[in-house]
Amino acid sequence: MKKLFSTILVLGLLWCNVGFAKSTKAKILERYEIKIKAMHSETVVIVCMDGYKFIHTGGTERNLVQFYEERDGKSLPAKCN
Repeated sequence: MKKLFSTILVLGLLWCNVGFAKSTKAKILERYEIKIKAMHSETVVIVCMDGYKFIHTGGTERNLVQFYEERDGKSLPAKCN
């Protein structure tokens, strides 16, 4: 009985984490196609989301990394112009 209850509890908690993030729109600032060898290419896109700059790489692995800049000796997120 304890196993059944704990299984139901764990599955319920996993199911509840479906995701409630609001969608945001990204404005494309720059786009690059990088040729790797003869047949493969990577797409690199610099986007502006919520006023901050990000770089997105598309390919076999998709990454989203935020730009940072140094202002007054501090490392702060880069804002879009």
